[in-house]
Amino acid sequence: LATKQRLREAGLNLESTPVPIIAFGMADTESAGRMSQALLDAGIYPSLINYPGTPPGGLFRFALSSAHTDEQLALLVEVIDFAFS
Repeated sequence: LATKQRLREAGLNLESTPVPIIAFGMADTESAGRMSQALLDAGIYPSLINYPGTPPGGLFRFALSSAHTDEQLALLVEVIDFAFS
């Protein structure tokens, strides 16, 4: 939940649910490609979903767990924040 809060503080509009799932849509395929590449460059392998009803650029979905270290979660926030700026 702290990771979600940090992403909200970085400007992402995330649902306020108590589940360890982070999902956010992309406006277009170009911005989705930039986000995907930034995550891959950092060693984070994103799940980009393009189902009917998702935003035009798709939906990134991350499932967090207790197996993730604080450092890994901080890196996720840093990369997402950087890619959106």
